[in-house]
Amino acid sequence: MTLEHLAELAEAERAEGILISMTDAVGLPEIELDDEERKAVTHGRSIRRTGSWQHGAQAKLCDNDQRLMAIAEYDIGLAVWHPRVVLAESD
Repeated sequence: MTLEHLAELAEAERAEGILISMTDAVGLPEIELDDEERKAVTHGRSIRRTGSWQHGAQAKLCDNDQRLMAIAEYDIGLAVWHPRVVLAESD
């Protein structure tokens, strides 16, 4: 698909059926953030979560609307997910 064809579809409001969201495009486990966690992550701060993840595991961090906020890595020693790539703007 060319950019020109995509632009035509967008102009005709038909691009949604062709494109997928960033959340769906990232093939990692998803962790849903509450509002406080979302604010922390958008400022690059880690969030504490308990679970059975392995050290160095990666996950996508999403808000309650399933928008991709960040890609994070798990630190088993601290039991925190640390954002490695933040995609959302801070409030």
